[in-house]
Parts: sequence; C-alpha cells; structure tokens
Amino acid sequence: MYRTYTLQEISEVYQTTKTRVRKWFDALEIQKKPQGGGNNRKVIDSVTKEEFLNSINSKKTNKQIASLLKCYVSNVCRLLNYYNLGRQNNTTHYKKYCNKVRRLTEKIMLNIKT
Repeated sequence: MYRTYTLQEISEVYQTTKTRVRKWFDALEIQKKPQGGGNNRKVIDSVTKEEFLNSINSKKTNKQIASLLKCYVSNVCRLLNYYNLGRQNNTTHYKKYCNKVRRLTEKIMLNIKT
C-alpha cells in the first residue's frame, strides 16, 4: 500500500491518524518516505481567516472542511494553528473509551512482538 499511497491516505483507509500509521511503520521497521507534500502552503494561501472562521462557526468538522477545501484533514489542523484558533472538543465518553482501548491494545501488541 505504501508504494502507491501516502501516510495520510493509508490513515484514512484504516480510519486512524498519520501518527498511528507512523508508529506501525516503526514497529514493523518499514522505511518511511521523506515528509512534506508541498500542498500546505497552497491551502494556507487560498483560504482567508474569515472564510475559515465561517466554516468553523457553522459547526463543520475538520473532515467536512477538508473536503470543502479539497485538502487533507492535517491541512485543516495546520490552518487552525496558523490562525491561532481553537476548537471545542466534543468527544463522547464512548469515543474516549474506544481510543483508550485502541492505544492500550497497540501497546500490548508491540510488547508481545518484541
């Protein structure tokens, strides 16, 4: 998969984050490509702060904003940092529980492999 897809695309297939995919690569000792796709600057230059604020205030998720801007979710996160904006975290208790179970399971599986 990694020969034809980026880390971002792989993370979207498995519905996880690029960081988690990078950790998988480290655990499996897979050589990673150099970072940087070059489209970060294009997104920042193409979106004004007012347009971005309108998207955030209309309660759109980062994923929805990314599809509107035709970019990756990571670029939306970069825009949030670039414009010094924060988001309300409305993560449900169930989702927090699922994330914790996933992290602990991965930690255990990595320990079993070594």
